[in-house]
Amino acid sequence: MYAIILFRSLTYAQRGNRVLGLAGIPSSVMKAPQGLTEKGCGYGVRLSETKLRRAVALLDERGIDRGRAFLLSRLTGDYREVPL
Repeated sequence: MYAIILFRSLTYAQRGNRVLGLAGIPSSVMKAPQGLTEKGCGYGVRLSETKLRRAVALLDERGIDRGRAFLLSRLTGDYREVPL
């Protein structure tokens, strides 16, 4: 599985991606999948689910404004929100 951390804009997603990369957490910026955002738009950072908790803690420490996080099941293709 992989995880997605949502951000309200491309700029915030890019900032988050940069912070994670500098900390040695591989990630990539992506358009948020439909149905995960309230307004139908937004961006996310995709990363390994094993790095999710560390990534969220790092973003919060650095004051990077982030949204909710989800896990994607490779078997079903369903997204499940992760309580943070």
